[in-house]
Amino acid sequence: SAKSPAVLQSLDNDSNVRGKINENYGRELLELHTVGADNGYTQQDVFEAARVFTGWSIVTLREDAVNGGTFVYRPRAHDEDAKTVMGLRIPARGGMKDGEALLDFLAAHPSTARTISLKLCRRFIADEPAEAVVSAGAAAFTASKGDIKATLGSILHSPEFKASSGQKIKRPLEFVASALRAVDADTTAEPRIQQALAGMGQPLFLWQPPNGFPDTAGAYLGASSFLARWNFALNLASAAYKETKVKFDTLAGKGDLIDALAQRLYGGTLPPSVKSALQPFTSGRQTPQLVALMLCAPLFQVRWRWNVTRALA
Repeated sequence: SAKSPAVLQSLDNDSNVRGKINENYGRELLELHTVGADNGYTQQDVFEAARVFTGWSIVTLREDAVNGGTFVYRPRAHDEDAKTVMGLRIPARGGMKDGEALLDFLAAHPSTARTISLKLCRRFIADEPAEAVVSAGAAAFTASKGDIKATLGSILHSPEFKASSGQKIKRPLEFVASALRAVDADTTAEPRIQQALAGMGQPLFLWQPPNGFPDTAGAYLGASSFLARWNFALNLASAAYKETKVKFDTLAGKGDLIDALAQRLYGGTLPPSVKSALQPFTSGRQTPQLVALMLCAPLFQVRWRWNVTRALA
């Protein structure tokens, strides 16, 4: 990513030259890509990191119509004086090796291991994962020299992961995608669905900060966000999305309608009391309303990995 033209341009490193330092990439490298915020670096470290990456730039179309938009290192734009970042001493006149040395240092830093493990645990287990699983993931990252498969293996085989069902709310895109899959929809992801996603708090490709959409429930738990979720479910079930088709008569198959839909939507069966409350919506013409109610239910807003009856017990 340090050589990615998209990263270099979006964080202004293509204009980061000696004598005119731009700190954007140096800051995000430390804060987001490696050691993480509040993990031991200072503003001076940010400035020094920016100096390290002077000259890392992009070929312009004016320079080369064929290779325009690709990475280029510009030696004359590089700050060749000595630098120090988080205790790492980088000698003078190192050229492009300055950046490579810093990347190696940061990749092996204990804070990087912990930050990446925390992000993965937050994604797959809980918004506030237990310290034990975060530490285990960080240890696996360090021992494997940054192998994500090994890191995930440690996290996904942990007791915390096995006990994590129901702890993570689906982010808007996950909710919409799972709903479309659950009802076997044929869709173009039409503009109205994009608008629904925006109303839920996740407008695709429009999150402005470079840290990505939040991965914690608090960002998506507002009343208006949940209203947008319910409206999406109702619109999907009532065929309000003209470029999205659902064949409700094929969803349930044979047998009990509620049991079949519960298995399809939740991966389990519903307690008798919940099933009884849904019973009035089982007539043929009310199947869309039944599907909408079941998509709106809290059970469908979170991730489950075991029988729903047990989860509700």
